[in-house]
Amino acid sequence: NFPLDLAAVEAPAVNG
Repeated sequence: NFPLDLAAVEAPAVNG
């Protein structure tokens, strides 16, 4: 749920 690339546990939002 974050517009980053922390761990991609839910889904790769935008990977910014």
